[in-house]
Amino acid sequence: MNSTLQINLAPSDYRLAKYLLPHQVETWKDQVDEILLIVDLHRSAGRFGANWEEGKIALFKIIEELGDAVRVAEVDYSEAAKQRCAGKWTGGRPISEKDFRGGPSYAYFFGLTEAKGRYIFHADADIFFGGRDPKWLAKAIEFYEANEDILFLGPHSGKPTKDGRLLTLPHEQDQRAVNGTRFDFMSTRVFMIDYERFLQQISYFEPKRPSLRSRIKAKVEGNAAWDLPEHWMSDAMNASGMCRYEFTGEDPGMWSLHPPYRCPEFFEKLPDLVAMVEDDSLPEAQLGNHDVSDALIDWSDAKRLIRENRWWKRLLKK
Repeated sequence: MNSTLQINLAPSDYRLAKYLLPHQVETWKDQVDEILLIVDLHRSAGRFGANWEEGKIALFKIIEELGDAVRVAEVDYSEAAKQRCAGKWTGGRPISEKDFRGGPSYAYFFGLTEAKGRYIFHADADIFFGGRDPKWLAKAIEFYEANEDILFLGPHSGKPTKDGRLLTLPHEQDQRAVNGTRFDFMSTRVFMIDYERFLQQISYFEPKRPSLRSRIKAKVEGNAAWDLPEHWMSDAMNASGMCRYEFTGEDPGMWSLHPPYRCPEFFEKLPDLVAMVEDDSLPEAQLGNHDVSDALIDWSDAKRLIRENRWWKRLLKK
């Protein structure tokens, strides 16, 4: 088997999954050999564990409606499974179940381990895909094989501006491909990796502890004091002289879009956002942004709530 689309889900994702999971499956079903849904039922503290019980029932109903288009695996937290994942990705070093925010850590590597394809294309549950070139993945694999300095490959972050620019995220323009961008950091939101190249040029990722500030945050919120996987995966990538690379390719191309917050307005407008992405009808003010911007959603209330609920403010109140 050559390619797998692997999507991570948790019960708290059910409102996203109602609209985005069918969108993701429809975008990629004819481009990959399998679609693997990884469902994490290990509840985290804080925002990652919100609406867990009602979400679990709703999520499995959504997945059931997809039928044979997907394969489903629940994250296995047994010691044997943990050792198998660590042996494959971290040289036997233990992988924390969660990161310091309560977000997934081990679940990512369980999903990568469960995938049958050599080329594993991972997406989080909240990723939109635009352009939707039906042959993008085949072109991407061909490009990947021709460029040995690339460890992680993906669609362009956000739809580029009319002159092909990404206005957000630090990056370098690299026109080996149409609208090509090169990064010195990876993101676990969306990426493709070839396990054989990983073995040959990286060998293993080394889990690391976060900053002192983040360790204090973990203690306050009851989470594990381990750094985000994308940080220590980026360290290994840079140490090997490799990069993350993204591109749209020729029209219609492919690009991703990520919502930075969750709020009532976002969920109310989610069906319309999916339609706008699929119809390629985003307003010009959104172009060049890797995240859903204020041009589409008024995020002011979401930002205010985050400011008011900072972990260190809760610590001071104790």
